[in-house]
Amino acid sequence: MNVSGDPPLPQAATHDDIPEIADLLEAVSREGRWIASEPPLDRRRFNFHIRSFIERENHLCLVVKDADGSLLGELTAWPDSQGSATIGMCVARRARRRGIGSALMRGCVEWGRQRGLARLTLKVFPHNHAARALYAKFGFVEERLEKRSIPRRNGEVWDALAMSLGLT
Repeated sequence: MNVSGDPPLPQAATHDDIPEIADLLEAVSREGRWIASEPPLDRRRFNFHIRSFIERENHLCLVVKDADGSLLGELTAWPDSQGSATIGMCVARRARRRGIGSALMRGCVEWGRQRGLARLTLKVFPHNHAARALYAKFGFVEERLEKRSIPRRNGEVWDALAMSLGLT
């Protein structure tokens, strides 16, 4: 956090951030409750994937770092051919409820508007009340419950809630 108490501003991720983004994703996935990814993370595949977000001008990869340079959160967004972009985001456990998610979402909404996108979309687990509240704060609306749509390695199949934000 900076002197004013506001969370640090998001910045574009660089190639140097890739290992720490992978570490963050793996840590949040190990919690087993908040994101669809599950450990172990295929680092080679992930590195290729996130590198493409960093290098493609029409994709977004934002990070928020603490004053010491450690990663607090990350957000990716990728456009489709229909004028929408899909969002993925995670925040380090130690950084939750500190405005990191809001900072990332502000950056993403601004990015979407600058590109003239019609809407932003995401999926969230129905039990993730904090994330749902964050998205609702930014104007995302719950569109549909996708029953049994996210298979888990333990054999369970979880529901996902599709949400979207119109930008036009």
